Amino acid sequence: MLCCSVALLLCCHAPLILSQTKFDTGCGWPNFYQPINDQAVSYIDDFFHGTQGIEVRCHHCNAHLGHVFADAPQAIGQRYCINSVALSFTDQQSGEVTEG
Repeated sequence: MLCCSVALLLCCHAPLILSQTKFDTGCGWPNFYQPINDQAVSYIDDFFHGTQGIEVRCHHCNAHLGHVFADAPQAIGQRYCINSVALSFTDQQSGEVTEG
């Protein structure tokens, strides 16, 4: 991933996340501690794998992005576990695009 990039949803190109908010949880999925702004995502109650959770969708096109969890390190707050194949990252300085 590029150091200073904006993650865009591949299907509608809506800006979702800044790469600077990524952190490693060791789970294999990319995790971020916040969306780019409060209007970028929608939250849906979800009952996956027999537990209640919160699904995250693109507010613009309603595409499924992943889930948000309250188990991030205390200084971070929430953990947005986002499917990387749904994203492309555009470097804010060079304009270089990297998918996933």
